Amino acid sequence: MYARWESGPWIFYDLHQDPYELHNLVNDSAYETDLQNLDAQLLNYMARVGDSWSLDWTAPVEDGERLDQYRTFYTVQDYLAWAKDQPALAPGIP
Repeated sequence: MYARWESGPWIFYDLHQDPYELHNLVNDSAYETDLQNLDAQLLNYMARVGDSWSLDWTAPVEDGERLDQYRTFYTVQDYLAWAKDQPALAPGIP
């Protein structure tokens, strides 16, 4: 398991050898190459999807106004129920 802050790795556990997450390997030099590979994968993914470390938590998440274009949904179940009855407006929802 791997997680990091913008400033650097935060946690790194070998869940096969340490399923209870008792030994954080983030500062273990034996795993430096593994951390570098995980960092590269994460940064490549972030670049591919347009993600960044910057987040304005005060800005509403609208996704190009697609989330509330038709009405406000308060739960995923609420949206899925609506989408099922609106196949032309919500394609791909079974």
